Amino acid sequence: MAEVGIDGSVEVGIAGCMDPRTFEARRKRMEQLRKIYGKNVVFFAFSNGGGNVKGFRRSLMQVIDAKEANVAAIYAMQHEDCAAMKIVKEAIDNRKNPGKEVMDTLVSQFYEADLSDVDKTNSRKQIEELQTLTRGRSIDVEAAYISKADMTERVHEHSAVMILDPFYIDYSGIADKLKVDLGGMYVLQTFRNPEDFIPDLGILRSLDFKKVTVVELDGNKEMYDKAAKLVENAGMKAESMRMELPQKTQNHHKKSRI
Repeated sequence: MAEVGIDGSVEVGIAGCMDPRTFEARRKRMEQLRKIYGKNVVFFAFSNGGGNVKGFRRSLMQVIDAKEANVAAIYAMQHEDCAAMKIVKEAIDNRKNPGKEVMDTLVSQFYEADLSDVDKTNSRKQIEELQTLTRGRSIDVEAAYISKADMTERVHEHSAVMILDPFYIDYSGIADKLKVDLGGMYVLQTFRNPEDFIPDLGILRSLDFKKVTVVELDGNKEMYDKAAKLVENAGMKAESMRMELPQKTQNHHKKSRI
């Protein structure tokens, strides 16, 4: 386990899916982890289609390698009934091409895999990827598979947002400001690199999403303009919305030089 920081804090990461049906199970797990790691635990999250670590690997390592970062554990939170895994099965079993980026970043991991329970196979693969990334470091990698019984019901009205700071986890605040149902709000989340989501934007478009809201948390106009351009290149409308980073998160970024 990582050493506790001077202020008593440790960081715990979540590598999960963008599917909002998993968010309540994720919230409950974070409550449990707060009891384990203490009140000063700082959570961060990366999410995309399928909780595909290969997609945000570079950005995750930037957080892990940040000076003064104290990452104690990363929890792989893949889930049952995953739409991204259905795309994988269609691509392999029926040779349905979802696009080069999706094939290269997601589907290619499963060519030799057992697809009889593709969701469980995905969970194992993402854990293996995290273990490879953290080898030689004092970081625990844990499975936190989410079964359908622990997921919330699917809602009819869907929306999608892109968050370029993994430490901003107030999804309900975003949903409230957008006036959308959190239970239908898909979340793409990484660290500063919107190009991580080129395959996932293709997945959203294939699911008939029409727009993605880019959440602006600082003054990095070039980064947010790039994100909007990628959304438009995927055939969807890009909108932007300003949110303020909580003071605790701002202080954490200064401490860890993120």
